[in-house]
Amino acid sequence: MAIRVRVRLRAIKGSSIGSEVETAALVNLGYEASAPDLVLPAKLAEGLGLWPPPREAVPAEGVAAGGQVVEVCYVTNCLEVELLTGDRTQGPIQANVAIAEREDEVLLSDFLSGVLRIAVEDPIEGLWRFRDEPLSRLRRSEAPRYWR
Repeated sequence: MAIRVRVRLRAIKGSSIGSEVETAALVNLGYEASAPDLVLPAKLAEGLGLWPPPREAVPAEGVAAGGQVVEVCYVTNCLEVELLTGDRTQGPIQANVAIAEREDEVLLSDFLSGVLRIAVEDPIEGLWRFRDEPLSRLRRSEAPRYWR
């Protein structure tokens, strides 16, 4: 199992500013970033007015699992991200997006996961908590949401 959390994504750039969606996002600690980044499937980006890419998008290369190089469009500060649970909201955090045509799931970078205060407790069981919560306060992973 993996850790997935429920997030609200709100467009602050693109053709549909203010549009938002709630979805599950994979906490991918292997996705190393130096800023609050996330990967957004093109199908979801389209619904948020970020696909086709806005003119400020920059073509870039990313490295997928196994070292495969993938083409993405990188857009800075284009989304607000909120982490949602039944009893708490963390954020919003302004985030950068790597839009990937071949990705079907939202992926949170290590940096964004840290800013959202996510502490992975047991990836096998799908358990996590907020860093400021006691070790006994474990939360369960969300079901995956695929954007195909």
